[in-house]
Amino acid sequence: MCIRDSKKRVDAERKENLKSKPLHGKFLNVLEELAEEGAIDLNRSWQWLKAGYLTKSTEGFIMAAQERALRTKSVKANIDKVEGEDGLCRLCGKFPETVRHIVSSCGELAKKQYLIRHDKMGSRIHWELCKKYGIQCEDKWFNHVPSSVCSTEDGNIELYWDKEINLGVAENRPDVVVLDKVSRKWTLIDFSVPWDGNVKAKEDEKITKYAPLEAKIQESHHVQTESVPIVVGALGAIPARLLEFLKAIGLPDVIGCLQTSALLGSQRILKNTLSV
Repeated sequence: MCIRDSKKRVDAERKENLKSKPLHGKFLNVLEELAEEGAIDLNRSWQWLKAGYLTKSTEGFIMAAQERALRTKSVKANIDKVEGEDGLCRLCGKFPETVRHIVSSCGELAKKQYLIRHDKMGSRIHWELCKKYGIQCEDKWFNHVPSSVCSTEDGNIELYWDKEINLGVAENRPDVVVLDKVSRKWTLIDFSVPWDGNVKAKEDEKITKYAPLEAKIQESHHVQTESVPIVVGALGAIPARLLEFLKAIGLPDVIGCLQTSALLGSQRILKNTLSV
C-alpha cells in the first residue's frame, strides 16, 4: 500500500470515529445530512478550513465550538456534573447554555451582538454593490460603513441600507434595497447568520417574508420586485443556493469572505459570553 492510500485510509477512519461520537460528531453528521438533502454545499462549508483564511488558534476554537467542546454551562452541568450548576444561559437565564444557543438563539445577545455580526457580513454585500454601480465607497470593504441612502451620480440607481419602506405592511425593513430606475426593478436583499442546521429554512423564510411588501411596492410604484436572501451558518455552513443568489444580484463569488466574517463574529460572541 502506497503512502497516499495509507493516509486516505487513516483519514477515513478518523472521520468515522468522530462521526460515531454522540456529542462531538453531531455537527459533522448534521452537515452531511443537509448536504445529502441538497440544502448545503459541503465543500464550500469547509472552505474556511481548507483555504487557511483564519489563524490556527481561530480554526481550533471554531472546531471546538462545532464539536461542543467549549466550556458552556450546559457542558458543566450535564457532562462534568458540576454540583449546583443549572446549565442555563448566564445571560438570559431561560434556556440551556449550549454553543447553538449562544451563537444563534439568545434573546440578550440578539439585542446587539448578533446585529454586529449580521451588519459586518452584510457590509461586504453593500460594498460590492457600490463597486458594481460606481457609487463612492472605501477602497477596502472592511473599512466600509454603509450609508442609509446612497446613489449613482445620475440618480438611476439608489441603495437603501436598513431603511423602512412605509407602505402599510409590518415587514418593511429589508437590509438592502436596490432601486434600479432604468429597468424599473426593486431588489430586496436580506442577510442572516442562523444556526447551521437552519440555513435552508432561513433562506426560504427570507424569500417569503417580504411578499406583502413586494406587492405594495408593485402596486404603488409600478415596478418589478425580487427578494434575495444572503445566508451563512453561524459556524460556517454554506447554503447550496448562495452562489446563485449572489449571481442574481450581479455580484462575484465572495462566499469565502462572507463565511469568514460570520465565523469571526461567532468566535467573538462565544469568547465574550464564556468570559462573563
